[in-house]
Amino acid sequence: MVMAALCARFALGALFIASGIVKLGDRASFAEAVRAFGFIGNRYLRRIAFAVPIVELGSGVAMAAGLFTAAAAVVVGTLTLIFTGVVVALLAHGRAVPCNCFGSASPPPVSWTTVARNLLIAAAATVVCRWSQPVLAVDQIWQRTAPTLSESDAAALLVATTSAMLAALIAHRLWRSTRVAPR
Repeated sequence: MVMAALCARFALGALFIASGIVKLGDRASFAEAVRAFGFIGNRYLRRIAFAVPIVELGSGVAMAAGLFTAAAAVVVGTLTLIFTGVVVALLAHGRAVPCNCFGSASPPPVSWTTVARNLLIAAAATVVCRWSQPVLAVDQIWQRTAPTLSESDAAALLVATTSAMLAALIAHRLWRSTRVAPR
């Protein structure tokens, strides 16, 4: 489980860094997506559109760097479960709104696939919170417990996780381009 926690830490860190950067780059689009959800009034819309990407980016950087790893995992899991609850409520009422989790790269409407994906992310955050060790982590500086993984094992997992995420991204882009291409 320790290796799974380390891979999940790297993957979630990259995922939330990317999500936060995309949303910060196009706050207007993210604010419009939040408005379409229908749960946030106009009074709080700008605050949410400003705060969520910053929290995502901050927790992603903390996860990737291994800084306050358990707390960052709790933030990631909590955000994901909140979004999942909103999506379930929308789907239960038959509303299909844009996801905008990753800007224009997001699948068009939320669906039960979005719920399944979010539950996997929340489960990964739980694994990180429970089994993460201070390997290749800033937390290593002040934690006195010796990790069971070596630094070279952790570096290999970082490379493997990054490669797997890039391969999944390329496969997703290719799959999307073949589905969208005119015939």
